[in-house]
Parts: sequence; C-alpha cells; structure tokens
Amino acid sequence: MSGSTEAQSEIESVALSGSTPITAAGESIYALLQRHSVPYERFDHPAARTCEEADRVIPFFDAARTKNLFLRDSSGRRHFLLTVRTDKIIDFKSLARHPDLGRVGLASETRLEKHLGLRPGCLSMLSMVNDLQHHVGLIVDRDIWAADRVLCHPLINTSTLIMAMTDVRRLLSELSHTPLVVEI
Repeated sequence: MSGSTEAQSEIESVALSGSTPITAAGESIYALLQRHSVPYERFDHPAARTCEEADRVIPFFDAARTKNLFLRDSSGRRHFLLTVRTDKIIDFKSLARHPDLGRVGLASETRLEKHLGLRPGCLSMLSMVNDLQHHVGLIVDRDIWAADRVLCHPLINTSTLIMAMTDVRRLLSELSHTPLVVEI
C-alpha cells in the first residue's frame, strides 16, 4: 500500500474514531499547526455532524461559527470548499454569477473522501491541509474572512479549535491556498 493510501486510510479512521487527526501528508494536524506557529484553543465535545448539532454541544465562544460545504461544478471536474457563517443562507444561483465559479452544487460524500480524505461534519478551512495537489478551491464568505476569531474542526468533528483569523489566513498562504472571498 502506498504512503498516500495509508494516510488516506488513517484520515478516514480518525474521522470516525475521534483520535488525533492525521493530515493527508501523514502529520498530526496539531503538529502541523505548531510547525506553522499557529496558536489555538481546543475544545473537545461529542461528535457534531451538522451546525444544529454543533450548536447543542459547543458552548458560545467569542468567535465566528462556520458552515462548511463541499461543492462541485456542473461538470464535476472542479471542487470547492465553501465556508460561511452558520446563519447565512447559501444561494447557489447567486454563486453561479461569480465569474470564477459558474454553476455549483453539493458534492457527494464519495467526492469529499476522494479529494479531502474527510467525512461530512469534519470540514473547516483547515481541511485545505489535505488538498496536497491543490485540486480544491476555497471560497470564504467575506464576513468570515474579516472575523477576528473563528471556530474550526481539526479534521474531526469531536474537537473544535478557536483560532485567530490572521493565523488562519497566514497558514492558508503558507500552504499556497488562496481563497476566493465572496459576499454571501
């Protein structure tokens, strides 16, 4: 079995077990954050697959709560991670008017596992660490991008990290992931 396939299997088992999450490169997400000097506060909680479940198990923190959706274009060739505030309603027709996007819709769980090695409920902007080939575009709502702090799942849905957006922006830049920032 190749190293990439082994890492993929570890990611899948971690997403279900709640143990230390491993990136597609085979590194602990916490080690990656430490290596990039990204501080965070960690809160462990019962699994939360949806925003509604997260609202029940994650206490209020002074940080933006996010909704993260994995999308694909109409041809199924391009994939995107969309991050917005939990209280926003996503209008796919409006997104389609953006010149860099075109028509998009929800991607399948199979596509999510193939491209980011994750299961539903485990997504956040940190998921981009698993896009080693840069095949997934990141779309971030302007309100999230401008927030002071944000809540992010660290590749699993049994922990939430509270992080400064300046650190998230820097990490994404260091990993060569340039988001498309849009108004939702």
